[in-house]
Amino acid sequence: MLGIEDDSVFTAFEEEELSDPSPRKTVDGRSIYVSRELQLPKAWGAPVLCDFGSAVIGEIEHLEDVQPDIYRAPEVIVEAPWSYSIDIWNTGCVYTLDESNANYDTILVQILLLTAKSFIPRI
Repeated sequence: MLGIEDDSVFTAFEEEELSDPSPRKTVDGRSIYVSRELQLPKAWGAPVLCDFGSAVIGEIEHLEDVQPDIYRAPEVIVEAPWSYSIDIWNTGCVYTLDESNANYDTILVQILLLTAKSFIPRI
């Protein structure tokens, strides 16, 4: 997750909600709102570590479904045993957010081709 240095996205979100409230319904006394998209900020902040509720001991192999879909490591996707190596995948995902790293698509294909053989017996 990345911090947001540009607070104007939150101001715009609030103003939009005030002028055009999101559809909602009430179930058992709780309001449920339709999601509303945030604009992209003009400036991103530093990466932030989060979701420690999913933290596990790294030396042991796991099979749990973890990580957001968009950043999910290949071994998690194919339901192969995984360990701390999936954190390295996420580091690569953060690396690709820097648009000056123009070769990341090529690097990603190379990584997947090199590791694909190790996944085949597990599927």
